[in-house]
Amino acid sequence: MQATREKKITRFQLPMTGTYGFTDYRSQGQTLDCSMIDIGKVPSGTLTLFNAYVALSCRRGWDNIRLLHDFEVRLFTQHLSKHLRLEDLRLAQLNEETAAWWAQKMGI
Repeated sequence: MQATREKKITRFQLPMTGTYGFTDYRSQGQTLDCSMIDIGKVPSGTLTLFNAYVALSCRRGWDNIRLLHDFEVRLFTQHLSKHLRLEDLRLAQLNEETAAWWAQKMGI
């Protein structure tokens, strides 16, 4: 005759909410009620200011954003690329020239 063994089973239940994830460019044009964003260090490639801007700007309000990891402050304080700075200067000069041309044409 064999002895019966008693087994104890413990079950844990965790509350879960269905969700999905997508990239920052996939979120363009959408307005999300709340979001969890990861702008931390990426394992491959680079994260730019443009990526962070797109990820952070598609939300209804700042109180509905949760950051998943710490991020590098340098991401928001570094200068943009040399080519973008030169283009900004070119456009500013073009704007001044256009305003002066219109002022002369209108007799202002």
